[in-house]
Amino acid sequence: MRLIVINEIVNVTIGNINHKLGDISTILYFCQMINWKNIPLLRFSIIKPNWTKSSNVSFFTLGFLFVFLFTRGNSFSQNPVWLIPANPSAITDLKSKVEKKGIEIRSESEWLQCISINLPAKFDLKRFCLENNCIAKPVLKLKSTSLSMIENTHLDVTIEQMNGAAFIREGLTGLGVKIGVTDAGYMYLDDSVRTSSLSQLWSSNQILSSHDFVTKMDTIAYHETYYTGRDSNYKERKNWLRQFRKELKLIYHSHGTEVLKMIAGIDSSGENQMGLAPNASYYLTRTEDGVKEFKEEEDYYIAALEWMHKQGVRVVNTSLGYGRGRKIKGSNYSPLEMNGSSMIAKAVHIASTQKNMLIVVAAGNDGDKRKWKVISTPADAEGALTVGSVLARFQKIGYSGVGPEYNTYLKPDVCAYSYQGTSLSAPAVCGFAACLLEANPSLSATELKRLIVRSSHLYPYGNNFIGYGVPLANRSLQLLEYPDWKFNNTREVHLKERSLKLDTVDVSIPTLTIFHKKNDVHLLKQEVISRDKKTNSFIVCPPKDAKRTTVQVGYFIYELFWD
Repeated sequence: MRLIVINEIVNVTIGNINHKLGDISTILYFCQMINWKNIPLLRFSIIKPNWTKSSNVSFFTLGFLFVFLFTRGNSFSQNPVWLIPANPSAITDLKSKVEKKGIEIRSESEWLQCISINLPAKFDLKRFCLENNCIAKPVLKLKSTSLSMIENTHLDVTIEQMNGAAFIREGLTGLGVKIGVTDAGYMYLDDSVRTSSLSQLWSSNQILSSHDFVTKMDTIAYHETYYTGRDSNYKERKNWLRQFRKELKLIYHSHGTEVLKMIAGIDSSGENQMGLAPNASYYLTRTEDGVKEFKEEEDYYIAALEWMHKQGVRVVNTSLGYGRGRKIKGSNYSPLEMNGSSMIAKAVHIASTQKNMLIVVAAGNDGDKRKWKVISTPADAEGALTVGSVLARFQKIGYSGVGPEYNTYLKPDVCAYSYQGTSLSAPAVCGFAACLLEANPSLSATELKRLIVRSSHLYPYGNNFIGYGVPLANRSLQLLEYPDWKFNNTREVHLKERSLKLDTVDVSIPTLTIFHKKNDVHLLKQEVISRDKKTNSFIVCPPKDAKRTTVQVGYFIYELFWD
């Protein structure tokens, strides 16, 4: 039997379907993924049917589920919104009025002084807001655009690029620092074979607390059946569609485990580190379901930040980002909204500037998406330490999100090596921050962020591709001891001609990554140049509209002004 779902916009064909309820639930899931509410025509077609008894039963089940799809709309009809009182002190009174109307309060944010509610059918929201002096903002059905398949997080080059050896020589390992992680799942974290690099977290009792905001559980489980809902003795069928469904459900649920490796990973011999904070204490939260999308996820993230603050967490890693991806009207952000205006960005900014928590956020993986390109939220929060991804020679990798030009502040702030998404760049910097807090626990979140930015190799010549560059451990330790220290790795050159010949560069360097800018921070383009074959030197020639060009020669920086 073959089921064909026909949409005016999307054509989806699922073939060779086994006549069992389990596969029908997969079809149901796919229908939801393509936004079944807007499907004008759903046609079931039987091709060469085998009219056995089991086939008749299966076809009956299909018909039943077809009706079920279009009659279950009421469960999705509620429109959750944030209610934000004009006067924050009126939040208690607003809650009372909401409860008197029998409306469910989904969650409350102490920081944002607002509540989220499920609107009942035919509720006059506009009138309610006018009468109660509040504004309503929809709770978005978020879809993470930063999650990606991660394999083999053994990225020693990241530590080497950040000169992490300087921390290791000083014996800095994040000891005594509380790190929070919010992610989509931590599957296999307790598996000593699959994740031996994190075994010290168990042997030393370094995971102090955890909470799953998706399932409302006080702790996070790490086994496969927790995420799939299957019994442990589930026998896998040979049908390819069922196998695909299994992979689809598991693909993101070990994302948090891989992220943890980049913060705390260390091999069993104790000689090879993946992360810079193997001895920190950890608080784990789950706020994202990697497969299904819920409007509650915006609630979850804000609640997780507030929960971690109560636990005394000082550094939080967020390798999640929200932007494009939803097809449902009203559930998408637009690139112009990546300006710190989302509810989760506001919560991150409050955490960073008022609650003494450094929130390290991945810049997002949509830098090469033509209709997006910019960072995602909450990476757009001004107070966040936003981290992009670069290659070994400090070249922004294509997927890394670009900082919007319409903001008054620069994003991303810094960057780190990764070839598997900004999800792994952020935790590398998170471990970096923990080492600095161990060295000086009195640093405020704002001071810590500024210290990391100032220690980065491009500082003070940042750009909206890679921020101020890669933070360097040796420089950060020097700044801890001498806060006003000026580094001598930069040189400004003012030129009247539109080219520059660099013939003093070490012959072992085959290429240079340069940034042509139309002003002090916004890039026209990134370029990789090779040596001129005739002169064996590098010749820098800017585009017509370039005002400045940043040239990276290893960790030495030339800032060229095209006068």
